[in-house]
Amino acid sequence: MAADGEQSPLENTIDEMLTTLTDLAAKVSELATQTAALKPLLPLAKQLDGLPDKVTTLQAAAFEGSNQIAALNLAVSRLEKAQRGDKEPSEVDAPGGGGCLCTVPRDSTPSSPERG
Repeated sequence: MAADGEQSPLENTIDEMLTTLTDLAAKVSELATQTAALKPLLPLAKQLDGLPDKVTTLQAAAFEGSNQIAALNLAVSRLEKAQRGDKEPSEVDAPGGGGCLCTVPRDSTPSSPERG
């Protein structure tokens, strides 16, 4: 048997188990508190479920739109040159060229009364 100040190996093991169980109970309580705090957010998580697909679709649409704008810029640039009678291709028409600001030249058509 152990002396008065000493514990037997069995008592040490039981004390360690009690400490471990107490720590575990505290962690389970903390986890329950955190889970309860997250519960009101569950409907939002369901709403966000399809967000990645929507973002991908939006990015594809934006890319397609920018391609269409680039094509329109090129067409307007060529129309402007045709109206001016330019014969030689410029850097705007070249791939990676400067692009077009797409300003439409004013013609001599009188403005409508609504425009003033």
